[in-house]
Amino acid sequence: MPSPSHPVRQITVLVTAGALGLAGGVAAPTQAAPDPATPRTTTVVCDQLGEVPLEVTGRLDGPGGVRVAGKGPVTVSNASAIRVVARSGAARRAAALEKRAVKTKGLRCEPVTVRTTAGQLGDGTKVAAAGMTAAQSVDATLQVDVTFDTDAIVRAAADNVVTAAAAANDPAGYGKVEAFPYASQLSSYTASRSGSVALAYRSMGSSTIYSHVKGSATNVTASIVKVAVMATVMDKAQREGRALSSWEKSQMVPMIRYSDNAATTRLWNHVGRGPAVGAVLGKMGLRQTTPGYAGYWGLTVTSAPDQVVLVDHFSRTNPVINNTNRAYGLSLMRSVASDQDWGVTSGPGDDIAVKNGWLPRSDGWHVNSVGYSHKTPIPYSVAALTHSSSAGMSTQIATIEGASRIIWNGRSTGSGSPATRRGDWNGDGRADLLAIRGDQLYIMWGKGAGQVSGASGISGGWTSTNWIGSPGDVTGDGRPDLVARRSNGDLMLYPGNGRSGLQAPRRIGVRFGSLAFMAASGDFDGNGRPDLIGRNSAGELRLYELPASGNALYKGVVGTRWNQMNALVGVRGVNTDGRSDGIGVRRDGNAYAYTSTGKNYIGATLVGTGWIPSREAGPGDLNGDGREDVARATATQVKTYRLATGGGLTTLQSIGLGGVRLLA
Repeated sequence: MPSPSHPVRQITVLVTAGALGLAGGVAAPTQAAPDPATPRTTTVVCDQLGEVPLEVTGRLDGPGGVRVAGKGPVTVSNASAIRVVARSGAARRAAALEKRAVKTKGLRCEPVTVRTTAGQLGDGTKVAAAGMTAAQSVDATLQVDVTFDTDAIVRAAADNVVTAAAAANDPAGYGKVEAFPYASQLSSYTASRSGSVALAYRSMGSSTIYSHVKGSATNVTASIVKVAVMATVMDKAQREGRALSSWEKSQMVPMIRYSDNAATTRLWNHVGRGPAVGAVLGKMGLRQTTPGYAGYWGLTVTSAPDQVVLVDHFSRTNPVINNTNRAYGLSLMRSVASDQDWGVTSGPGDDIAVKNGWLPRSDGWHVNSVGYSHKTPIPYSVAALTHSSSAGMSTQIATIEGASRIIWNGRSTGSGSPATRRGDWNGDGRADLLAIRGDQLYIMWGKGAGQVSGASGISGGWTSTNWIGSPGDVTGDGRPDLVARRSNGDLMLYPGNGRSGLQAPRRIGVRFGSLAFMAASGDFDGNGRPDLIGRNSAGELRLYELPASGNALYKGVVGTRWNQMNALVGVRGVNTDGRSDGIGVRRDGNAYAYTSTGKNYIGATLVGTGWIPSREAGPGDLNGDGREDVARATATQVKTYRLATGGGLTTLQSIGLGGVRLLA
């Protein structure tokens, strides 16, 4: 697996004299002093990185004092100039120095506070507080400059490479890995962002993983590895035939909710470090993950599809993690500290399970985010890995959040084939509403929470159009498109430009004038392509698929004896199977909700009365709850309605705008 390039990171490590190898941390006259020539190992825990070993020789009270050197791929650049930065009674100064180290270096190693006897360091500096004798103890915190050759650490992890061993029927394992259907939109967005971006997504009920990569497909994990550590702890408990222990939970809670690094190190060591984590990830079927070497859990290397598979072992029933542990893990990821609730939470917003990680190295910032949104009707798992040699952490967070909004808007229909959110005409993540009055096309901008603005004119020349609708993204560029039927029966496709406008139309069908009504049904059959439905004079519902290029394709009859139905609106969300459902309006003005089986509509639940056929529309998800909503026009106003499971409708807003035909 390729490793990140030339990553050498110099940071400031704060440790204490007691951590530097004095016997027991507190010297006592009766204790045997360690041999000054015998190296001892002490460790410090560093943010997002893991446990760092240092080699110590000498004693504070011995000849030459204490000397510190790096161990393995770690070097101490100023071993002959170790400095005392805090003594007894100087805790505020130590805290200020530590805070400055965080601000200037971006990476902090946690000091270990231990009391020790007075003595001297390698540079002759004496450790003693005023009025103390040599036998009295003192708090001494040492500042040591340490350089990490993280490339060497990553290379040293080669023996930990995961070998996929998941059963073929593991519902949370790998399926096909394909490009996003709206890859051009993601490419356009990520091209404008600094550095590498790797994204992956999978919807509930699907095995297919959608992936997009700009630059490197792999990245160091930093703290997102804590999800893998949590899974390994759970696997250990299950293999031992027990529930999670109180101690394991006491470490897991701060590790996930607050990204506690010391707790992570304790659990990493508890399960058996990288080899043990790799064995569990192998059970899950991960293919491109190398657990970190020794104590360096933050230098695990992974890919976005692997992280989606990992998260799905918490979101889906599977053979590796039992349901009790899955639910517990998700509960922790849903309750992370507010200052860490960013990244892939953008788009779905609240109530998403998330874990983030960030690590500054000599080659720039590595910022990652993984999570699971269970918002119906399309729950999904998502991962975003970023790295930039020039942009800071906040910029990389913004990159992840922008990509997350695009994925949220284009999330899957539930069958595994994404379809862009219908009705978001300017790409701001909110559905809008189109209408025609006279020869003018108007738009009512979505404002969130189910509200839309007053109408603004877009273009003229629509007098010859007798029906308009938006089935979703026809062209595959990530933007919703418009289909219109002219009075001569021609069916025209107007691609959206993502900026509230429409591109030049092309004809995609002829002789559609004989249909009594048409409906932009969304994805009726769940195959990932947008569809249209029309009713002919015989009362048959006829299904047409809209390919990315070419003409509309007739797919067959999906309903009979619909003569009493004078209008149909395609909406997704009457149930949660991901296929587009429908609201039908009969000649008597009664409105009924139907669900799609992929081959026909079933059910007939009364959801409204007094409706006027041909004045209804499905503009998309107006209030952001994951269900597409409904709008209808009367002689004097336009009303918007929230769709509930089962087809129930509640009024969202009424706008004083009469005499319009809505986009259906």
